[in-house]
This record gives sequence, C-alpha cells and structure tokens, in this order.
Amino acid sequence: MDYWSILVFTVLNHALNDGSDLVAHHVTVDEELRELMGIKSVADGGKEFTLQTIIRNLTWLDEETLVAINLAIVKHAHLAIGVVPSGKLKGRADSFVA
Repeated sequence: MDYWSILVFTVLNHALNDGSDLVAHHVTVDEELRELMGIKSVADGGKEFTLQTIIRNLTWLDEETLVAINLAIVKHAHLAIGVVPSGKLKGRADSFVA
C-alpha cells in the first residue's frame, strides 16, 4: 500500500471514529474516494484492499502525526498565498441547517 493510500485511509478512519469495517466498505464501493486516491474501480480491475490490510496499515499514522501533517500543509498554503504567520485571517462562511 502506498503512502497516499495510508494517509487517506487513516484520515477516513479518524473521521469515522475508528470504523475499520466502514473504511474497508468505502474503499471498496466508493468510486469518488477511489478516484481521489488514483485507483481504478474494482469492477475495472482496480486494486482490492482486504480488511486485514487496511487494519494493519491504519497503525502507521497516529493522531499526533496527522496533526503535524495538517500544520505543515497549512503553513505551506499560507506561504503560497502570502499570509503573514502572525497576522489575522479573515474569512466568510455560510451555513445551512436542514
């Protein structure tokens, strides 16, 4: 399993509250997730991931490592768009409640 897959699976696992079975399900049937990962669909001969493979690889990244990756991405993005690290960010958001 490549590093990108491990990162995506781990983030998905944290979002699903450690739902390894759910991660395996999404990886198998969710075509958009597979497209994001650069993997062809199972129907088109794409790689299949067993539950045991997913569980074994989810242990590579802990929450502390995910936070460090997130901070590195945010820092790089701020540099790319010219945000001063000590400055305040201004943003707008809209919400919808059903």
